[in-house]
Amino acid sequence: MVDVGGLGGAEWGPVGSGPGIPSEAAPPGAERERVWCGAMFVGVHERQLDDKGRLALPSTFRDFLDQRCYLVAGDDRCVNVFSKESFEFTARDVADRVRRGELPMRRQRAIAHSATPVTIDKQGRVTLGDDLRTYARLVLGSKVMVAGNIDWAEVWSLEHYERIAAEGRGVMAGGAE
Repeated sequence: MVDVGGLGGAEWGPVGSGPGIPSEAAPPGAERERVWCGAMFVGVHERQLDDKGRLALPSTFRDFLDQRCYLVAGDDRCVNVFSKESFEFTARDVADRVRRGELPMRRQRAIAHSATPVTIDKQGRVTLGDDLRTYARLVLGSKVMVAGNIDWAEVWSLEHYERIAAEGRGVMAGGAE
């Protein structure tokens, strides 16, 4: 992949794949392995969801997304924002795990059915569709939190984010997981 030593827009990806190298280049049946190649979504950014469902992504996150990305229903009622490459890798990984019996088919369907490819506009915005907004309980015109989760970003309603963040801080402080 690109720029192994820095933060030049590369990200986690399967060994033997990357820009211009199809993942099919790996031998059939080979385990996909993630190797670190630079992208890291970290930090928390408060944003406003406009009346048309558009959300301005933080500029530090846009550096890893190019012009296209995927919006997907995430765990705990958030919307995950994946780079194209990261989503494709994750989707293949989920499909492989379903074939091996490690995940139920309903998990693969939930990801595939909710995934929406979007283009980032010139103002750095993506539009969250009605289904994803309803799933994540995002209200038009409301404040939302855009939080990094290492390999992807997450979009949360402000209230839900505060609860999830408090639970995480409790675990970090030695509470039960």
